[in-house]
Amino acid sequence: MTNQELFDYISNSLKRCQSREGQLEGRYDISVRDCDASKNLVNFIYRPKADERNVYGGVHGGTTATVLDFVMALPIGALTGGFAGTIQLSIQYLRPMMADEYLIECICMHPGNKVSQATTTVYDMTSGNPVATAQGSYSKVNITYDQLK
Repeated sequence: MTNQELFDYISNSLKRCQSREGQLEGRYDISVRDCDASKNLVNFIYRPKADERNVYGGVHGGTTATVLDFVMALPIGALTGGFAGTIQLSIQYLRPMMADEYLIECICMHPGNKVSQATTTVYDMTSGNPVATAQGSYSKVNITYDQLK
């Protein structure tokens, strides 16, 4: 898979999710910044909305978990040719997420035929500091985004 093919697959998947009414992942402001298919690496930009923040003004931990789960599943789906269902998700919150924009670096460590694994690091775009990391395991489901109604 080329960088452009990976970029296009993930961008199109994001557009499909964002266009489906009621799709949880579609409500988030996530976009693909760039990718390196040779490293199974995709960088995303995430801009949290006001209703994704907690009473202290930081991004809610549940929102962070959902966003990271979603951005790990996207490249896995692209690299394995199927939909990625979450088996395990582990998140480490390093700092409060108070910024308006984040870089999410996602690496698919093992794009497997049955089980895949990915890691992410979230960086505050203002300070450059890491604010969260996550690791996830995903099971390949033999369905593509195109087959979803």
